[in-house]
Amino acid sequence: MFAVTAGYHRYFSHRSFRTSRVGQFVLAIPRTARMFAVVDVWDALKSDRPYREGWSTERVREYILSEAGTHFDPDVVAVFLTLI
Repeated sequence: MFAVTAGYHRYFSHRSFRTSRVGQFVLAIPRTARMFAVVDVWDALKSDRPYREGWSTERVREYILSEAGTHFDPDVVAVFLTLI
């Protein structure tokens, strides 16, 4: 669980969060944290807050898709958007 809480606020595109191992790039952000980041933003944007109404499903989908490859792992986004 620590890996999720320690990693889900990191942006996917930051090179400093990648490590090199035998010529291959391995993401330093655990997959569970990358998945949780997408789900957390989905929930935050869809939910009503005291200061704003929740976004529509289409608006949240567009936002998450626009952040794929920068804020979010594009592979995680692709799978997530097929499931909702």
